[in-house]
Amino acid sequence: MFKSTVLVMFLMAWRNLWRNRVRTLILISAIGGSYGLSLFSMGMGDDMHGSLADKAGEIAGGHVLVHAKGFHADRESSQIIDAPPALLQLLRATPGVVEVAPRVLIAGLLTTSESSAPIMLQGVDTDREKALFDPTSKLTQGVMPKTGDGGQLGHPIVLGKGVMAELSVKLGDRVVLTSNRADGEVGRALFLVTGVIATGSRDLDRAIAYTNLAGARSALGLKGSQVHELGIVADMTLASETIKTAVLATLNAWDSGPGAQKGGKTVAGKTVTREVLTWQQAMPEIVGFIEIDDAFNYVFLIVLFIIVAFAIANSFLMVVMERVREFGLLSALGVTGPRIAGLLILETAVLTLVSLTAGFLLGFTAHLALQHWGLDVAELYGVEMGVGGIDMGDMVLRSELRPVKWLTATVGAGTLVMLSALYPAWKATRMAPSEAMRFYE
Repeated sequence: MFKSTVLVMFLMAWRNLWRNRVRTLILISAIGGSYGLSLFSMGMGDDMHGSLADKAGEIAGGHVLVHAKGFHADRESSQIIDAPPALLQLLRATPGVVEVAPRVLIAGLLTTSESSAPIMLQGVDTDREKALFDPTSKLTQGVMPKTGDGGQLGHPIVLGKGVMAELSVKLGDRVVLTSNRADGEVGRALFLVTGVIATGSRDLDRAIAYTNLAGARSALGLKGSQVHELGIVADMTLASETIKTAVLATLNAWDSGPGAQKGGKTVAGKTVTREVLTWQQAMPEIVGFIEIDDAFNYVFLIVLFIIVAFAIANSFLMVVMERVREFGLLSALGVTGPRIAGLLILETAVLTLVSLTAGFLLGFTAHLALQHWGLDVAELYGVEMGVGGIDMGDMVLRSELRPVKWLTATVGAGTLVMLSALYPAWKATRMAPSEAMRFYE
């Protein structure tokens, strides 16, 4: 009996919806289109945020960074740490760590006999850097410096395309780097240009330069295994804070063990306090941008659905006014107010189900299309774009499906549509049978 009643109510609701096909189709388009747009927007936004996080890790130098306390803010040549091979091997064995890249970073002035240019020189181990960012993939000429390269002609150096143009040098030319040494004195070092790199960012190409660790250490007067920074490439399926905790545990174990006697915390006779940062802590502007952009998307979608909800409420009020005699007849036949309200709620539920199904198909189709073809940011905007030092010009936007967020959006959209029908349903229960039966269209 109960099943028969439910089936009859459902069939009545379905029939009533299609009394006015144009209005029903408009409502389905409004609800489904808004819902589909929200899914598409979330998919594209989540992919963009993921791409920004990946690029932020590259720009920061690693998903987790280890350096002397204060180096990230001050960038002084004297703020160095010791990273012997045994410590690097121990860090690479830490759960969640993929690679550890030691670096020496130098802010200096590169000069020739005719001109000069400020640069940020990175002394790197190219083989280790490839786990995070492969600089050889951006080479347009020459080769990257290898470990052990160097000689009387100078240590090898690869210059950004903009630096090459500003200095008017070519492969095989020699340049002089002037910088503050680790001991506080001004030092000069000779380098031999062995390659040209083009990152795609005009500002970065006018400042970037690479050499090997030996060349950078020689320029600053560093000894042995001294570096400024350890860039740790992590397993991105794990949270950065989790990796940071594991790295701190490894460093503490080294400092309390044999590593303490090998210079684990003492460099050049001075006690050094290490600082360990996640990329989020190193680049808070990127984190802020992602949070603001995510919040803006949510606000936009909420406002959109509130507008749609008011439109639905208005439409159902019109339905109530058009069906005054019908509701009056039902009341006269003994159908209670809650039953009439339930019929309207059921009609709304059927409309919601149809609309969300159509919207999901629309949003999922757009998700698959964007995931397959992508959207080139450079072609879309036609200008150079950047966020917190990250070049977005070479970014291709795709779509990422996050089931929890899509389910939350589905429940939120469905709930808002159902709430929009409550007032019209309540209005229908307030009609007296005698007044309704006297109503003439």
